[in-house]
Amino acid sequence: MLELVRSRQVDGILIYPTSHLQIDHIRALRLANYPVVMLVGDPDSGLDAVCVDESRGAYKATKHLIDIGHKRIGLIDGANPLGNREKRQGYVEALNEAGLEFDPALAVDPRGHSVIRGYLAMEALMATPAQPTAVFSANDSLALGALRWCIKHKLTVPDDMAIIGFDNIEFAEHAVVPLSSVNYPVDIVTELAVERLMSLITAGDELPTPRVTQIDPEVIVRDSTLTKG
Repeated sequence: MLELVRSRQVDGILIYPTSHLQIDHIRALRLANYPVVMLVGDPDSGLDAVCVDESRGAYKATKHLIDIGHKRIGLIDGANPLGNREKRQGYVEALNEAGLEFDPALAVDPRGHSVIRGYLAMEALMATPAQPTAVFSANDSLALGALRWCIKHKLTVPDDMAIIGFDNIEFAEHAVVPLSSVNYPVDIVTELAVERLMSLITAGDELPTPRVTQIDPEVIVRDSTLTKG
């Protein structure tokens, strides 16, 4: 795909990289004056980007769980081996702010992003000596798997286990227990990203200084984290 840009068969490209840190091959395009807009952002990357602030979203999700009384909060997040550390960073930041120590035993790599991987990750979390009372999952599919595990093992959500996901996909709202989630406003991100890409394409031979636009996401609270009263 990047070679298409180099050969000028396309005028510009939107990119969501597998790794948020290993982007030298993308940076080379920008340095060669090709229009590129990333859908994840680092202000120091030297690349244009329009994205959701994933660290901020994870912070808000974890803080929500803390605010409703939870202290042992599990994390299901498998992106870290690829260098996508933003959600873990936000999770740890919220814990630290509340005076809660990060427990590596409560952080599970699901080795994938699907519902079944969330189910298995929840099983691993509940096998630890200090079982969590709440879980933050890096996406809604993982959260749905965690919810399925709880239902199968007769844990009531949210009384026995609170669960919150990320992305706010359609299935989250219509789950057997509607899932709280961090909203990923796809329409806003794509609109702004395309606008920025078009401005780069029409800029001519000299691209403007790279600009990173990060959208502060909203936590959508549903039954899976509602407290009584």
